Amino acid sequence: MFRLYEDCKKPLLVLLILFSFLGCSSVAHMRDGDSYAMQGNWHQAYDSYSKGLEASPDNIELRIKTERSRMEAAAIHLKKGEELLDKNDYGRAILQAQVALSLNPSLKRAHFLSVEAKKRKDADYYYQAALDLLTSHKKDEAKAALKKAISLNPSLEQAKAELNKLRESKKTTMGGYELNLKSSRPITLKFKNTSIIDIFDIISKLSGINFIFDDGVKKSKASIYLENATFGQVMELLLTTNKLFKKVVNENTIIIIPDTKTKRKQYQDLLIQTFYLSNLEAKKSVNLLRTLLQVKSIYVNEKLNTLVIRDTPEVIELAEKILKANDLADSEVMLDVEILEVARNNSTNLGLDLNPDSIEAELVDPSRTDGKLTYSTLKRFSKSDMLFSIPDIVINLQKRYGDVNLLANPKIRVLNKKKAKIHIGDRVPIVTVTTNNGVSTDNVQYVDVGVKLNVEPEIHLDNDVSLKVKLEISSLGALTTTPSGSQVYQIGTRNAETELRLHDGETQVIGGLINDEERNSTVKVPFFGEIPILGRLFSSVDSSGLKTDILLSITPHIIRNREIPELELLRIWSGKQQEFSSKAPFGNFNEKSSAVTLPEPATDSPAFFPGTPPNIRNGTIPQHPGGVNDGSPPMLNSGGNT
Repeated sequence: MFRLYEDCKKPLLVLLILFSFLGCSSVAHMRDGDSYAMQGNWHQAYDSYSKGLEASPDNIELRIKTERSRMEAAAIHLKKGEELLDKNDYGRAILQAQVALSLNPSLKRAHFLSVEAKKRKDADYYYQAALDLLTSHKKDEAKAALKKAISLNPSLEQAKAELNKLRESKKTTMGGYELNLKSSRPITLKFKNTSIIDIFDIISKLSGINFIFDDGVKKSKASIYLENATFGQVMELLLTTNKLFKKVVNENTIIIIPDTKTKRKQYQDLLIQTFYLSNLEAKKSVNLLRTLLQVKSIYVNEKLNTLVIRDTPEVIELAEKILKANDLADSEVMLDVEILEVARNNSTNLGLDLNPDSIEAELVDPSRTDGKLTYSTLKRFSKSDMLFSIPDIVINLQKRYGDVNLLANPKIRVLNKKKAKIHIGDRVPIVTVTTNNGVSTDNVQYVDVGVKLNVEPEIHLDNDVSLKVKLEISSLGALTTTPSGSQVYQIGTRNAETELRLHDGETQVIGGLINDEERNSTVKVPFFGEIPILGRLFSSVDSSGLKTDILLSITPHIIRNREIPELELLRIWSGKQQEFSSKAPFGNFNEKSSAVTLPEPATDSPAFFPGTPPNIRNGTIPQHPGGVNDGSPPMLNSGGNT
């Protein structure tokens, strides 16, 4: 006995020292955290509280202080980041926002701060790159970079000023030709009741452009008062007010034609354009183009998911912009689901158990094997021929506890507004018998039993996810027999259905689907078991309880959100009711559509983390060599003119 005590003493002493050390450690960390909190240093307070909570995870006071310090630390980093943003220190502002988000992922202001700082940082970079490109006389690339800078930071006035200078200095373009104007100086016209042909003759002398008149042009009179206008504005105003249109032949020649359906069919050139679509179904896009542009000659290649359109260049240009604005990848989310079943089993078995629970007496004739007795045997039986069966007495002293956790952690990736289904369990066959003309037929139907979860997500632009959740918990019950002889199971179900909205990375727990069963049975010895108090000595009480609870934890993680096109694609001019054009009416006509376009932003990382930088398509703006951790914007080099 003494040796056993000596063997157990050392491990017990080690455990006591360990528990004492953990308790002292958590107290010390909490004391340090309180000191940091008094000084307003919430981040260090959070670190100290967290270490203490690791040592004592059941300490409620420590848990509360840890949560409070975490929220306070996130708010402080957010405030610092906003101050740095006002000082145009974008790199450090991004860092502060990321620290705030790591402490509190649901802090939307920190997410906005990170995105805004990243945009402004990239806008400054694009503006500086545009200045370098202008020095290299690469105006198209510079214009694309300036547009990108303005789209990222609309308040960047210096970028707007440079873009306006570019537009003013550019050659006049019409019908795909750069016109050979004699002079780019503004034109001033003052005519009253003058022949339209004479007005064009004056414009020809000022600009050096030759005008050819269709035979349908009448020598009508017109009045015009215009000062400091560009050649494009003069042409637009004269043609529109006198029901004329133009056809550019080359850099020096323009045909003036009456604006009628017959003449437009006669002079209007048609293009055939094939559009390859990546995300938008070609079959569905037909209705879009026919509704907006009245496109008649259109063909769908479902195998290649392409559209082939034959129409005017203006309609083709509008169709390209519309398709580009709509042919975008849909958003996608990863659902992290955790299904936990907690089963608590509590059973008690106390008292006497008689086995068997009866007393039996029997006469035995050793000479017979069939167990029967003859009359002569009965006449001579003695005490030694009698056998008695007395029950065994078993004292039950049992109390059982059970706590079973069944955990499933599926992860499922689903597109926006598509249904995701999860089933964890069995498919149980249910057999029914049908009789027809004396012939019995077994029909087998399978029923899903277990945990079934149906989720339909809707991803919003602010990185929120709306979820339609339907949870069903089913289990097999007793097996019953129908009057026809078929055996079926009784199935118990628990259901929950809800709609909720969570932010990216936010976790929601759904619980309370409890099933509680209690069973009690008592076996007593007659007469003795009925005696008050003493009767418990002659009784056996068997009680059991089973309580199950289902907890569902669901966390959405947005993999890719919906991409929003630039403003140039979201809002475009479409011309008049019967005349399509992507040009603004009476606008600046000396600007042609740049061949330099910007690609879609990278979607493999959040917007507030510096992921793969954007670049201008066709090799004009490659990636920045700075790397991921510094938040550097993409780098713009001096590629060739497009």
